[in-house]
Amino acid sequence: MDSLAVQIATYLDDQSIGVFDESGATGDIFIAILPSAPDEAIGIFPSGGYKADGTRQDRSGLPTVQILVRGDQDPRTAEDRAQLIYDLLEGFHAESFVSGGNYIVDCRGVQSAPVHIGHDENMRHRYSLNFMLRTK
Repeated sequence: MDSLAVQIATYLDDQSIGVFDESGATGDIFIAILPSAPDEAIGIFPSGGYKADGTRQDRSGLPTVQILVRGDQDPRTAEDRAQLIYDLLEGFHAESFVSGGNYIVDCRGVQSAPVHIGHDENMRHRYSLNFMLRTK
C-alpha cells in the first residue's frame, strides 16, 4: 500500500488540484520535497504524528501531515489553492483517499485556515496547512 502522503497526493490529483507523478519527474505535487520548479507547487510532508503522551502506546494510526503550497508573486494564487486543499481535507472522514488506501476515520486541520508563511527567495508566496488524522 502506498504511503499516506502518496494517497493524499493522488486524491488531490483526482480532485484536479494539481498533477501528481509518483516518479517526481513531472507534475506539481511532490512528496517530502518542494523543488524550485515549477513556481506553483504543492509539497506533502509526513510530520511525525500526534504528540507523544509518555505511554509508549502504538500511535501508528495517528499520523500528521504538513502541506506546503507555493504560488507566484501574487499571494492570492497560493492562498486560493491552499484554501481548496483545506476545504477538501478538513473533515474528510469515513472513507479512503484512494481505492485500497488507508481508511480515514477523521482528518482535521491543526489550524482553522491555511497559514501564510511568507515568500521564498524568488518572492513566491507560500502557505502551510497541517492536518491530524485517525486511520485504520
